[in-house]
Amino acid sequence: GDQYTLGIPYPATAPVVGKTTDASGLTGSFKYCHTFLSEDGWESAPGETLLFTQIDLSGERGDITLPALPAGMVKVYTYRTIDHGSDYYKVHEGAGGSFSDTTTDLDIQTGKVMDTLNFLPPPDEGKYLCEVNGTFFLAVDDRIYYSEQGNPHAWPPLNWLNMPDTVTGLVEEFEGILAYTANATARITGYDALSITRQLIPTDQGCKNCRTISTITDAPI
Repeated sequence: GDQYTLGIPYPATAPVVGKTTDASGLTGSFKYCHTFLSEDGWESAPGETLLFTQIDLSGERGDITLPALPAGMVKVYTYRTIDHGSDYYKVHEGAGGSFSDTTTDLDIQTGKVMDTLNFLPPPDEGKYLCEVNGTFFLAVDDRIYYSEQGNPHAWPPLNWLNMPDTVTGLVEEFEGILAYTANATARITGYDALSITRQLIPTDQGCKNCRTISTITDAPI
């Protein structure tokens, strides 16, 4: 079958923005940020923290230099706020070089709103990757992280649950997953931050080594 890398790279630096006097230019305080688009159509976050550049324009155009594309990425999306705004709207897409922005606040608000603020790659050292109802789960030490539903590349940094000890295995079961430590087992159900719940199974049984755990018709063995 096909093999895919999990996670979409995000820009490592804030946008490079200058300004030039322009009779049809902009006046106000604006913020810019970039995201990357993969050849499979997945979009990245604008950075591990929101990497933006703020610039004040007074009858000027914003001159934006696009970052180099990492391997597997095909486009850079550039987003901008309206004057003193907080929402980011797509103002340009390209594969390199630079462009000049004189798009009015009225026109920019007809474009795509950035909705990938927290679409970060999965955490390092993840183990026991599994999926239920389009949401992917993996474990790092005593935490279980989960993705956005339907997007295995988008792992918001606050999407995680604690376990009593280091996780030794995850396995799908019916409408959720079972999560094991050496001495405890929890059932996790739900598919997003609003519905995810963890319920410890009331015994002291866990699994010290889950390398052979499997399922038959959704029943773990």
